[in-house]
Amino acid sequence: MSNSTAPRGAATRSLIGGCIGMMMGASPILLLSFGVYQQAIIRDTGWNSTTIASSIGPPMIVAGLLSPIVGLLVNRYGPRRFVTFGFPLCGMGVMLLATPHSAAMFAATMALAGLLTLGQTMIPYAYAVSGWFDRKRGLALGTILACAGVGLAIMPPIAAQLIFHFGWRFSYLAFGGAMVLVGIPVGRFLIVDPPSAAAIDRSTVPGLPWRAAVAKPVFWYLSISILLVGGSVGAGAVNLSIILTDRGVSPVRASFVMSLVGISMILARLVFGYLFDRIRAQLLTTAICLLATAAFVTLASSGSLIGVLVGAVLIGIGFGAEGDALSYMISRAFGMRDFGTIFGMMFVAFTLGAGAGPMVFALLRARGGGFELPLIAAAVACAIATGLVLLIRERNLPYARHPH
Repeated sequence: MSNSTAPRGAATRSLIGGCIGMMMGASPILLLSFGVYQQAIIRDTGWNSTTIASSIGPPMIVAGLLSPIVGLLVNRYGPRRFVTFGFPLCGMGVMLLATPHSAAMFAATMALAGLLTLGQTMIPYAYAVSGWFDRKRGLALGTILACAGVGLAIMPPIAAQLIFHFGWRFSYLAFGGAMVLVGIPVGRFLIVDPPSAAAIDRSTVPGLPWRAAVAKPVFWYLSISILLVGGSVGAGAVNLSIILTDRGVSPVRASFVMSLVGISMILARLVFGYLFDRIRAQLLTTAICLLATAAFVTLASSGSLIGVLVGAVLIGIGFGAEGDALSYMISRAFGMRDFGTIFGMMFVAFTLGAGAGPMVFALLRARGGGFELPLIAAAVACAIATGLVLLIRERNLPYARHPH
């Protein structure tokens, strides 16, 4: 822990709260389960498939653009208060998705739900954990982010079963209601504001003010690379079940391949989180980008089920480890002074990628008549991101961890 005088169990409680919050976050429930819902909605309603497929993009983009405000609020008021209100609000947004009666209304409701997800992103959890852990910060961040992988491993299959037995509207109601019931106690009783959140004079907290951080080239290297990799692996994860069904796999079995992605995310986040505390961060981040590139090269070049499974595992690794890299690199490059604000600004790139990626995939698929073109484009984007990360040097990460 970063402070030996911390309230009893504060770091452990915050870690547990972060694990629950990430497992039931907007990413596994709203974004990465959308492929399962998408097929059911189109099949049951006959609504325009392009409208439904594209509806997930704009709310993610809008939420991303507002992420700096989230970071500023977390910086100012602390993660505990933010989670207490934001977690249940996100659940209410998910519940609203059960109400539309037209494709246009569904897209509009998805946009509103996307706004309400602002309170249930990784920003407050990464802030809390980064503030309480120093020597083992990488492992702590990897642990809470791994729980998003747990969510991805279990949420799509649960959604598929709920949809099969009760319909997609009931599934949205069930997930949203669970988030409301769980969210308040997580924020109220588990998340504890770290010492950096209580500092009246922010200049006493080690780190750069956000204006100075934005002036650093490393800020832009990280932002652009996370945009490219995040958009690529996010789109790949969202479309993976559809790629499988296009190749003759049943929808229920395809949903379980998403569990394979989730398991890969869990292992990647734990392993890379552990390694970030021991190996140079820029080298590990480069490796993550290379693995993401390999995922799309494999999917584009192999039509076999084995090839798809290998690509799915690599997508899971890339999608999981990029969160470790983003959180860890921000804390080491810019410190904790304005961590929430800087994280929120970089999270714009992450969510822009997550929102635009599926839309670009859909457009390129329509143009090329299949998934080969979007998969090749994703491989190129990840390769560019690799080059940007290679420009980062050790001197660009001055807020190094304390020696063991």
